[in-house]
Amino acid sequence: ANMATQHILVGFDFSPDGARALTWAADLAEATGATFDIAYVHPGFEVAGPWPPQEHTERYCRFLAGEVEREAEALLPNASPKSVNIVLGTDIQESLIAQAAEAGADLICVGCSGKGLAKRALVGSVSESLMRRSEVPVLVVR
Repeated sequence: ANMATQHILVGFDFSPDGARALTWAADLAEATGATFDIAYVHPGFEVAGPWPPQEHTERYCRFLAGEVEREAEALLPNASPKSVNIVLGTDIQESLIAQAAEAGADLICVGCSGKGLAKRALVGSVSESLMRRSEVPVLVVR
């Protein structure tokens, strides 16, 4: 089987860990000739009646995508993602797994929050859960 990485999905969240993951993924993509996408998972909005209207959600997602793109340009002056995706979903791991499948990614790259064991036992680390649930390899950057 060909183990060469061709397309990387980076889960990004504006944190220092997310910035490290993005930088690592861009460097890996450059070194291997791969492409990379950035995905930001937003929990969406509790819909109560007609609010917020669909066009408000779409406008907000475009705004968020612009913010992710600006952050990526600041972090990666010499590299640019193939695409930036705002994914609406309350389950970050499942949202990233679904986005990776849709994008044809063969590697998911995320930051490690570095939470303590007690908090991880209560909350569950996104990166640990992603490693258990993803069918494509997961690179956790510390």
